[in-house]
Amino acid sequence: MDENPRYGALEPSSDTLDHLPGAHRRALTAVGTTAMISFISTTTLFCFLTYKLLMGRFERWQESKKEPGSHDLTFGFPDRHYPPPGSSSHPPSVVSKPPAMQSPRTEQPRNPFPIFIYNLLLAEMQTAMGYTLNIHWVVRDGIYVGTSTCWTQGWLNNIGILAGSIFFVSISINTYLAVVRGWRPPQWFTHSWIVFCWLLALVLSSAGIIQTDNGKAEGGWFVRANTWCWVNSRYFAARLWGEWAWVLASIPVTIILYCLVFWSLYHEKRSSRHLPKGHDSSAQGNQPSGHHPAFLIYPFIYIACTSPLAIARLVTISGGNPSVTY
Repeated sequence: MDENPRYGALEPSSDTLDHLPGAHRRALTAVGTTAMISFISTTTLFCFLTYKLLMGRFERWQESKKEPGSHDLTFGFPDRHYPPPGSSSHPPSVVSKPPAMQSPRTEQPRNPFPIFIYNLLLAEMQTAMGYTLNIHWVVRDGIYVGTSTCWTQGWLNNIGILAGSIFFVSISINTYLAVVRGWRPPQWFTHSWIVFCWLLALVLSSAGIIQTDNGKAEGGWFVRANTWCWVNSRYFAARLWGEWAWVLASIPVTIILYCLVFWSLYHEKRSSRHLPKGHDSSAQGNQPSGHHPAFLIYPFIYIACTSPLAIARLVTISGGNPSVTY
């Protein structure tokens, strides 16, 4: 570590690694390159969703100016998803586009799924940015503890993975409630929950830094964790409750919830596009859920990509030390 008398001594495994061994160089190059691709693709999708959300709000605002008393119940879906009433070109099971309602008390809450995906992407962008900094270590031929790059990488990885796990579970819970229970939270609850999730991630990521004065007594809070910078291994509780526990819990919770979703769809012989029958006595026919069937595959892709990280955490908790290549 850069000499600083104010900080305690570090263990050799957490201190600066000057001149990267061959395994470290190859691993950091691979992870850094993949992370850069992930950051570019995730940012592109994030910008696209931002455009769609803003355009959707603008169109609803225009509609409200034309018909001040009307309220949109289409949840932002284009007209092609709602055939005109009485159309014979579609089977009776397809839902007709709902009419405008005059009373604000009958307005149904919007689908929160897109805004949850939007925030998950924001968390994934931070994670990808953190791992992209591995390219910096390859260029400098070393991992230098005590630098702003090391601290930034540790912070981005910590809050990005933590927030990603929280929003991943939130999406799973929302999918279960909408598709199985036919319940959509009101808009104020969705926004409040998103704010709570980010505050939770921020508090869990920064509480230890504030409490230990950036880990001064133990050589620093964010130091080298074998192949990149992360929380000092001497702060095991912070590693566990600030990231590991959330990552490990998100996988079984999601698997259980999606098994219930698939069982409900199979048992009721319906598509995830529609809410379950009878969830609202005033509703006529199946109402759109806003969940495209393709999104039911998404959690399995996420779990497949997250499982290696979870396995590495379990090995570390049990006292092992995953290899650099792994």
